[in-house]
Amino acid sequence: MYYEIYIDSLFFLNFIFDLMLLLLMKKILKCTATHLSLVIGAAFGAGMVCIVIVFPYMGLLPKLVLMYCFISMGMIKIAFRGISVGGLLKAQLMLYVLSFVVGGSIQWIAMNIPFIRKNGLKMSEIIGIGYIIFFLCSYAYRKWKQKDRDFVRVTLYRNEEEITVTALIDTGNGLREPISGKPVSVIEKRYVGDVETFKEDAAYYMIPYHSVGKAHGIMEGVRIPKMTIETEERKITVENTILGICEGNISGAGNYQMILNPKLLEN
Repeated sequence: MYYEIYIDSLFFLNFIFDLMLLLLMKKILKCTATHLSLVIGAAFGAGMVCIVIVFPYMGLLPKLVLMYCFISMGMIKIAFRGISVGGLLKAQLMLYVLSFVVGGSIQWIAMNIPFIRKNGLKMSEIIGIGYIIFFLCSYAYRKWKQKDRDFVRVTLYRNEEEITVTALIDTGNGLREPISGKPVSVIEKRYVGDVETFKEDAAYYMIPYHSVGKAHGIMEGVRIPKMTIETEERKITVENTILGICEGNISGAGNYQMILNPKLLEN
């Protein structure tokens, strides 16, 4: 039995999917890679697969070993230069998982949707479906990571004292000090200490606010000389930031002690 192979189509299809997989791996594994290195890595993987497939006098098993072990490993090494041995093995495993998800999804669609099962899939349609799956995987990963990104580590500095708390990034927090216009975060009172000492330093404020169930209210506020915010990507230092004082617990579960104004992350 003979099969007719269009080598240009085979290369292009493999190149597109290899590039998608490498982009996903870069996001998930947080590997350092330039766009050029990803393109070169994908081109290497696609090109070597084409060579192995059309190479005569080689059994199926050796071809599979070459494609799924050595070629994929070379592709990862080219795309993510400087990756460690442990990182390479982790990336290899991630490549198998993502390939299974993307390839399995396309196969399921081809077998279970009547119109597609009857007429088959063109290359453009395969790429289109692959891109949709790539987009959905990226979106799912971003939403999953968003749960962790909602919380950051915040350290307050005052009078040579450091206090570290967990803060919730509240995108709905638009609270500002009315005179200076500075963004205001809210913290539990026990982490601020004696508010009276702030009055001595002229670092005391009365901040109007409104919330659910309370149309108008006044909140005590204090100015902290320095505060640092640690996210996954960077460490932000904020000078002379203003904190609103919450009398009780901010979180019912106790998993955070501060509500951070998102404007502070724009520094």
